[in-house]
Formats: sequence, C-alpha cells, structure tokens
Amino acid sequence: MKEKDKEVVRYNNDLNNKTYLKNFNALELNFFMAICSKLKAQGTSEVEFTFNELKKKIQYDTSHNTDNFINKLRSTNRKILNSICEIETKDYIDQFVLFPTFRISKKAGTLTVKINQDYAYLLNDFSNFTEFGLANFIKLSSKYVKLLYKELMQFKSTGKLYLTIEDFRKKLDIPNSYSFSKIKDRILVPSIQDFSFIFKKFKIVVVYNNEDEIEINENTEEKRGDKRKVTNINFYFVLGTKE
Repeated sequence: MKEKDKEVVRYNNDLNNKTYLKNFNALELNFFMAICSKLKAQGTSEVEFTFNELKKKIQYDTSHNTDNFINKLRSTNRKILNSICEIETKDYIDQFVLFPTFRISKKAGTLTVKINQDYAYLLNDFSNFTEFGLANFIKLSSKYVKLLYKELMQFKSTGKLYLTIEDFRKKLDIPNSYSFSKIKDRILVPSIQDFSFIFKKFKIVVVYNNEDEIEINENTEEKRGDKRKVTNINFYFVLGTKE
C-alpha cells in the first residue's frame, strides 16, 4: 500500500446527516475532506497545514501559482460558511459554523483550522462513523460522484443505500432544474464507471410512483412520453475492485 493510501477520512455520521455542503466544486470538496482527515481525533486543537502538505494531500496541480492556491482555499471556506450545518431536536434548532478558525497565512504559507468546540464530536466521536480513503475520494472527478461516495460509505457494512429522490437531490446538492433524465446522464451513469476502481459490484435501481423498478446502466433507454415519476433511488454495492 502506498503511503498516500493510508490517509483516512473518518467522521461521525452526523457530518453526513446534519451538514449539507452547498455549491462546492470538485476541488473544494477535496480541500474539505483533506482538512477533515487531519482534524480527526484532534479534539478542539488548532491544526496547521503547510501549503505543500495540503497540495500533496489533494494531488493539487503545482503549476498553479500560490495566489491561485490561496484563492481556492478562500473559496472553499466561503462555501463551508454558506453550507447548512444544523442540528434539530424536538426542543431546539441549532445552526452553527463548522470551522470558526480558518486562517490562511500568505507569509508563512500555512492554513490553520479549528473545529467548533461545541461540535467537535463530529470529528472525534466515532461510535457511529463513516470512513474512507482520501486517495479514493480525490480520484473521483465529479463533485456529484464525490458526494455520493461519502453517502455510500456510511452504509458500507450493509452495501445498501436507499434514498428518496428528494433526499438524493439534497445530499448531492443537485439543482432543481435538473430533470431525472439529466441526473441519469450526468450523475448516475458516470458514477458506474467512476466507482469501478472502488467497488467490485455496483448497481443502481430507480423506483417509480407506480412501483416499477428499473436498473440504471449505460444502455438504459427512456420511454418516449413516459409519465412515471421517480420516487426513490436504491444503491447496492460491494467493496473491492473487480478481478
């Protein structure tokens, strides 16, 4: 196993269930997960990255200059600040900032990050957790496939993830303008190829409002004038690459 493959992202499942990452692109998601991987099990301590360390973690194109890199970091934190971080119980709704400290030192070439102390359990309490290799996450090219991957890995023990179409859209931050046909062509079908180096088996089944079920693959054709509505998307997967 290569050294970079040992880098593991691990977090409490509430980071999937209570935090919705809004308007991130693929690179910004790489930054976010690299930060989470280093902050795990660090309590509420500030954690410092050098720019070179962070670039290596996310396999960043070093041909870009430092100003470009800093702008990407700044953009990432703006997206984190605009994401939905919310915990609701029967008694209260608590909205919070995940990283109250996000300090970019242009002079020292460092990034310093600290998790919100009231919600430090998200990266420290692993009683119920999601875990995956950072290298696998980085290799996935699409922001949608990356977001789907982290959702799938919460259920890697069962190899099954069932989502309503509404939850699927919310968790993957899919624009309302995307028809299901566009979701199929731009997210579902590409995910089958993208996941080929991670999953030995991967199957997507959509459920319609008349209870019809259809497996999605590269050859799935849509019926002209089909009035059925997709209500659920079910995923079945087995970890391990194909022989």
